[in-house]
Amino acid sequence: MDPRLREQIRLILDDATDRARKAASERLQAVYADRNRRGLLRSSITVDGAIESLEEDASRYVAECVDRVAAMDKSTEAFAMLAEATQGFLTFLTAKFDDAARKGLGGRGEQSRAPNFDDQFTKMWREVCARSTRQLEIHRFTFTMPSPAAEALASFRTRRTKAANRLLGIGMRCGQRSRFASGTVIFNPNHRPT
Repeated sequence: MDPRLREQIRLILDDATDRARKAASERLQAVYADRNRRGLLRSSITVDGAIESLEEDASRYVAECVDRVAAMDKSTEAFAMLAEATQGFLTFLTAKFDDAARKGLGGRGEQSRAPNFDDQFTKMWREVCARSTRQLEIHRFTFTMPSPAAEALASFRTRRTKAANRLLGIGMRCGQRSRFASGTVIFNPNHRPT
């Protein structure tokens, strides 16, 4: 992949990640404010709301990044960059989920009041991460093109080989015309330069 294209994709992913992190944090704060207003901040309802909010953020992030990166490049290297960014974003969301679980199921510095709820919500969160990863993996087969640089190199090699074959007269008879970049040449194997 061309270094400039790689850098542009990296910038696109960094921008999308920054905006998605900010949006996820704001949405989670809105969930906390709503639950606090209703007197339900320290309950499993808070964790449910957080999981729902974070899953929407993960889904939106994957869809946006796939669309933006695919518009630039559909190489396997671009997909690898996309997968790495998505994994980083899911790690960020996992930390947010952990905060929500502490707020909803435990007190300040206390152990969780209900370990079976911890297990239940942790399992739910793992399923959210698996769905988000699957959403990304569905697009893996869209990103199967060789990178533009690899494609250009392969094209160059093909042209170079054909030009060399023409110059050497491979597959040509005496007097047969060959067309290549410098013009028309008549191949004569008995010709000696003077």
